Parts: sequence; C-alpha cells; structure tokens
Amino acid sequence: MNSNVDLAIEQSLLSSIIFDNNLMDDLLQIISNEDFYIPQHNKIFKVMTELYYRDEPIDEDFLRKRLSSDEVTDITILDILSKTPITNPNIYAKELKESSISRKLYSFSNDIKKIIEEDKSIEEKTEEIENMLFEITFEKDGNNKTLLESNDVVNDVLKKIEEAKDNNGPIGQKTDIIALDSIYGAIQAGLIIIAARTSAGKTAFLTTLVTNFIKKQNRSLVVTLEMSSNQIMERILAALSGETLDNIQYGKIQNLEKFEEACRVIKNSHIIFDEKTRPTMKQLSKRIRKVLSKNTDIKDVFIDHSDHIKINPNNRIDVEIGEITKECKAISREFEVRVYLLHQLNRELEKRTDKRPVLSDLKNSGNVEQDADLILFLHNDYYHNSNNSDIPDEINAEIKVGKNRIGNVGIAKVRFDRTRSYFKDAEVGVWKKK
Repeated sequence: MNSNVDLAIEQSLLSSIIFDNNLMDDLLQIISNEDFYIPQHNKIFKVMTELYYRDEPIDEDFLRKRLSSDEVTDITILDILSKTPITNPNIYAKELKESSISRKLYSFSNDIKKIIEEDKSIEEKTEEIENMLFEITFEKDGNNKTLLESNDVVNDVLKKIEEAKDNNGPIGQKTDIIALDSIYGAIQAGLIIIAARTSAGKTAFLTTLVTNFIKKQNRSLVVTLEMSSNQIMERILAALSGETLDNIQYGKIQNLEKFEEACRVIKNSHIIFDEKTRPTMKQLSKRIRKVLSKNTDIKDVFIDHSDHIKINPNNRIDVEIGEITKECKAISREFEVRVYLLHQLNRELEKRTDKRPVLSDLKNSGNVEQDADLILFLHNDYYHNSNNSDIPDEINAEIKVGKNRIGNVGIAKVRFDRTRSYFKDAEVGVWKKK
C-alpha cells in the first residue's frame, strides 16, 4: 500500500465533490467513508454523505459548520480545496476501493498468524479465517447483504402469515378497486407493468392508483415523463374532489368546500414528482434511488412511461427495453417497493376480431414479460369501435391480470369516468377467471 498515492487520490476526490456535488450519485455506489485511509478524509466524506442525503450543498461553508477544528484542521481543508477537480472520479474511486481492500487483506494476513497461535481446533481456526475472508470478498463484490440464513427467512414468512391472518388477506397494497383486488388480494413489492394501446387509459389508471393511495395516506413517487406534474395533479384533484377536469381547467369549481378539502389532503400526502425530460435509464435509476434512500416511507413508484426513457439507438430495441425492466426490477427488490411501469402495446391486436390484449401484444415483449411480477392490461371496446364524439362520459372497461407471479389471473369489470379520468368498480367484486 502506498499511502502517498492514497493521499493524492483522496484529496482529488474530495475536491471534485465540492466542485460538482452530483458526483456523489455515482461515488456512493463505489465507496464509503471507511475506504478513506486518512482519518480526517474519512470524517469529511462522512459529512459529505450526510449533506447529500439531506439535499444540502456540499461546500466549504457547510463542511466547516459540521466539522470541528479538532476533527479536521484548516490545513486539511485548504489542501483539498487547492487540488484541481478530476474528470474521471469513478476510476479514482475504484482505485481507492482497491487500496482499502488491500489494507484489509494486509491486516487479515496479520490476524491469520494470531488465529493460528490460538488454542483452538483446526476446524475452528479454519472457520474463523474463512469468515474474515468472506467479509472482505463480499465487500468487494457488493454481495454482503444477499446471503440469508434459513431461520431468518422462515421467521419472515411466518411473520407475514400472521399479518395476513390479522389483515384477513395478503399484505401489500390494495388498489381499492374491489373487482381487481379480489383477483390477487394485494400488490406485493415487485415490477408491475400497466399496458394498453395509446390513449386507452394508462395514465388515468396511474392517477387512479395514486389517488386511492393518497386516501390511505400512502406516499408515492411519480416519474412524469409524458405528462407534466400539473396535468397529473389536475386528474388527482378531479378524482378526489368529484369536480370534472373541464371545471378544474376552466376554473368553474362547483363545490368549493369539497375541492379545498381535496387540496388539503393532497398537500398532506407529500407525493414526490420527478419531471426530468427523456432521461436514460441510468439517469432515472440514480434519481429514483436517491429519492427512495431519503424517503424510506415511499413504497410505490410510478413511471409514465417506458417509451419516454431514452435508449441507445445503436442497440436492438428489445434489448434496451430489457435493460429498463431489469433495472426497475432491481430497484423494487433493493428497496422493497412496488414499481409501476406504463408500457405500450403493439399494433398487432388491431388486426384481431377480439382486441382484448394478451401477453404477446406487449411491445418488444420478451424481457418485459419475463421480468414483470404483475402485468395489467387495460381494455375498452369504445377505443376500437367508436369515434371520440360517440363515447359517453362513463364507459365500461376491463382490467385484465395477464400475469401474476404469485397468484390468480383474471379480468376485472370496471367503469371509467372520462370526465374525471378515474377508474372505479362497475359491480362490486365481479371478475372472471382467464
């Protein structure tokens, strides 16, 4: 280990972060404060991490406010500030991580000598050495949280069984559309695909779910890649207040008291909207992870929708869509959240007499079908058979559970209120098996 090299790397990384706070998005995926060799640098990066998660500036003033002169000297901070920011911080971070692991291996070699001299059996000594080496290896691979003992897993399952018994049904998120909930009970953490043809109600179903979750005081993250947050909010207000979208957009509120109550409920719901236009999946993933890391009570993430995520034009579309669904799936597992991804159906169903969607209608469907835990198809006959002028304010519609990794599939008969962009039950509990 060359401590002089470590010193230069550490100073350059810390200087670069002060210059560009956004670097923390990537760096925190590679290193932690414990990887810094210099104790004062360790403390500085720890404070930088705290500032990052609080969404506060990472600059000299904020650092000095949170670090006493006993912890970090002025000379140390000045030395960092004097360093020129680097253009390839991820490479430096990986170098720092490797140095950190090398130090632990060096310490490990000394520990082996002590273990060998202890008055223990060969089996005990071997097991202790293996455990120490595994900890270092898992830190390198990032897998230290993926191995679980069977007793922990079974205890977790038993706990969920008890909760389901007390809840009189599966634990998870209910949509409060009774016909739909009666099919699968409750939505579990995982990747949920909401699919339909263009203008067939995907975003309306999203706002229906967000609205129903607000009523239960459940927070959501809504990534609005197609509509603006204002347009989404108008639909939520219409559903909660009972006002039509036209009344809201023209400022002709009929029941002001009920409308103001809806506004109050929404303000207290603390929904988070992300409006970044046409991000790559890597950019979107970073933003979602950052929000979920700071808001651990958010358990529902909505992405509207997959066609508005920028892809690499040099790759096959199905491969790029597969990367999107795999990353959404990874987020759902890492944070134990429900990720709802709106997705387009291809045009093949237009050629059929029965235009109800099936799994093969998913646009670039291979990876989508494979990665999804739950696939919901939206369908109504008016979309295919009527002119817009002929469609009544409320229409019959179907929500088809096309795939359910852990339970039933079927079709829920619902009503769609076009004036409020809201789905609701047609007849309570009516559904039919696929």
